Amino acid sequence: MTAATSQGDSSSAVPGRVTGALAGLTAGAPALRAAELPAVAAMLEARAEAAPRYRRYLEGWGKAGWTHRPNIGYSTVVYVDETDQKALDKALFGASRAYVGFLDPPSEGVSFEQRVAKFAARFIDRDESGAAEIMANIFDPDFLLERGLVFIGSPDTVAAQLKEAAEKGMFNTFLGEFNFHDLAEDDLMRSIRLFGEAVMPALRDFEPF
Repeated sequence: MTAATSQGDSSSAVPGRVTGALAGLTAGAPALRAAELPAVAAMLEARAEAAPRYRRYLEGWGKAGWTHRPNIGYSTVVYVDETDQKALDKALFGASRAYVGFLDPPSEGVSFEQRVAKFAARFIDRDESGAAEIMANIFDPDFLLERGLVFIGSPDTVAAQLKEAAEKGMFNTFLGEFNFHDLAEDDLMRSIRLFGEAVMPALRDFEPF
């Protein structure tokens, strides 16, 4: 399995095959057939809705004549600490505020709940009920944790969370959002270190498809 870290606007590689996930997306690249393009999903895409699409993607990949495995990516918040409880105490609430930027900017007379409902309605209009439910609850820490939409815990827990999510959501490339909300720098760097030293080795030989 491949992984990369995201720290604000910059990205750096954690040991793995990160560059392969970006092939074909550079500016000026020649036009590619649909099956050649890497696919990337985010936490807003419900896995039950995403998996059938990616199975079709894999079928198209094979029909196009490709013999190597494609990179299907998934991006969400991740935080690793020494124990599950320490990780939850440090990061769960912040994870529930990581995507406030998805909403329209605050405006007079419009509540936070109304801004959330407006964004969720966009997915209802596209007949994506799973994504609409996620967006309506994206700022609820318990919902995120129960649905496995963020990966928070000890190295063993995060590795297990990633494996389960990858098998259900059909992804083999993880783009981790490590730097979110008001996470302290010491906590951020410890999380990245533990992910690289303990989570990645547990995933290196894991392939969900």
